[in-house]
Parts: sequence; structure tokens; C-alpha cells
Amino acid sequence: MITKYTYHIQIFVLSIIVFLAFIYPVNKKHRPFDVDDMIEGKYRKPYVYRTLVPTTIRIISNIIPESIHKNTEYFVRQNSKLNATFDNLEWQKEVALKFFISSVFMILSFIAFGYLIPNFVFLFTEIARTYLNKIFISGLSLVLLPGFFLYGSHIYDPPQLFLFALALYVLYKRKFSLFYPLFILVTINKETSLLLVGIFFFYFYRKIPEKKYVYLIITYVFTYLVVRLFIIYIFSENEGPFLEYHFSEHNLSIRYSLIALTMNSGFFILLVLLNFLGWKTKPEFIKISFWVIFIPTFVLTIFFGYLDELRIYYELYPILLTSSALTINQLRKTAER
Repeated sequence: MITKYTYHIQIFVLSIIVFLAFIYPVNKKHRPFDVDDMIEGKYRKPYVYRTLVPTTIRIISNIIPESIHKNTEYFVRQNSKLNATFDNLEWQKEVALKFFISSVFMILSFIAFGYLIPNFVFLFTEIARTYLNKIFISGLSLVLLPGFFLYGSHIYDPPQLFLFALALYVLYKRKFSLFYPLFILVTINKETSLLLVGIFFFYFYRKIPEKKYVYLIITYVFTYLVVRLFIIYIFSENEGPFLEYHFSEHNLSIRYSLIALTMNSGFFILLVLLNFLGWKTKPEFIKISFWVIFIPTFVLTIFFGYLDELRIYYELYPILLTSSALTINQLRKTAER
């Protein structure tokens, strides 16, 4: 019998499994994160700009007495399994507590996303809000996540996945007073929060009073500029470029091919195809969000990212899941006729 306890247990267990996949990337050349350098603000640009989680962890770590840090390091070194795990992952044992705190943030982010995504999907579909459907939607959304980890990940990725999805949820619900502080958090976490402004710009045009519409756009843009410019200033002395150029180094390299793209991104391509089935009947918010997120992300990735690195599409993931759920539900209805 499917109960709420089954639902909670599933999300917790799958979140742990996803976290393990997160810290053990398929491509060992790309470790998931350099915790200490990121937390201390010493990591290279542009990654160090994503500072919400590292700064939060640094504050928590600084509050904790030094003796606990030392005891944690001692515990790791004395435990053969933990000691071997740290060696395998190339984690510094002297900052073991920071790794544990970071791990908690990652796991909680996956858990929160697992709970959020069924509610997001239910906003746009007629799917019954049963625990069976919640289990299926949350389970599928978590099971597919390791496909995003091909090139490793960073500690800001899972929080970005959850925070951006939550921002989409709150924005659609028109809870603007809640959206604003959430928008600030997303902006501190990653520069892609500007996509939320684009979604607001196109979706709410003529849907809310004009004065409020203009005021909110100006507020969001101004806030974004202030926050991002301040972050850029803080880390101006860090090594690394403002953007990393990968057009010729990866995307046009001999070892890169359409076959590799398909193999690495197969499930994602399937979600995109499901997204376009029955496109005309999809909700306006879903269609606008898809194009506002996909077009700039894809174009910029051609020059400044890896075309087969799916982690750049975390912001699009809840939209694709919802659109795919709409397609599958429509296909089910058609089959039952």
C-alpha cells in the first residue's frame, strides 16, 4: 500500500543515492567540487562568483569551535572507510568538517527538490495528487539527475536546482513579495537568475497593472546588477577569466561528435522531444520559460561551455519535467479513448 511514509522514505533514499553519484562523477577528470577553496573564496573565476552556498558554509564553519574541526579530522583519519573515501575523492582531511557541512547542503537540496517538483507539475496538469503520482514524479526527477553529472559538479549546483525551481513556482503563483528575496538568493548563487527576469518580462506583460509591471522589472534588474557587480568586485583579484572559452577547445575538437552528444545527453534530448509533442496545448508559462531559458543558455554554451554538459540546464529541468508530464498525460488520455 502506497502511503505518505513510502513517499518520504523514497525521497530520502534516492537523494542519498543521487548525492553519491554527485560526488563520484563518471568522468574522474572532473571532481565534483573543491570545497575548501570555494568556501574560502580562493577558487578561480568564474566559479567563485557563485558564492551563496560557499559563504553560508564558511559562516557556519567559523562559528563551530576549532576543537570540533580537529575532532572531525581525527575521526576521519581513524576510520578506515572514511579515510579511504577521502583519499579516493581527493578531499583534504584537515577540513573534513567543511566537507560534511557541504554534503548536508547537497543532500537537503536534493530532498527539497524531490518534494517541490511534484507540486510544480501539479500546477499545470490534471494529474491526481495521489501519493502514487507524487512518488512517480519525484522518483523520476531524482533518478534522472545523475545524467547531469558527467563532467562533475560544484557545491552550488544542487541548491541552484532547488532554488531556481522554487523561484519558478513562486513566480507562477504571483507571490511577488516572496519572489523578491528568493530572487536575491538565486542571484547570489548564480548569475543565471537573470533568466527569471526574462520570464517575468514576457509572461506577465499585460497580466498585471502596468505600473506594477514596470516597477517590478526595474527592481529586479537593478537588484541583479547591484548584487552581481558587488560579487565581481569582491573576487576581482582571483585567478581565472570572467568567462571560459570552449568553442574550439571542446565543441569543435576532433574527439567531440554528434554521437558523443547523443550518448551523453540522450535522456535530456528525449525530454526535449516530449516537450515539443502537443506544444500548442502547453501552458503559456511553460512555453515562455522554455524559450527564455533554452535559447540564451544554448547560444552561450556554444562559445563558453560544453555542449554535452547538461548541468548548465538545471534551470530548464523543472520545465522539461512538467512539459513531459503534460505530454505523457495527454498520450494516456488518447490511448484510453
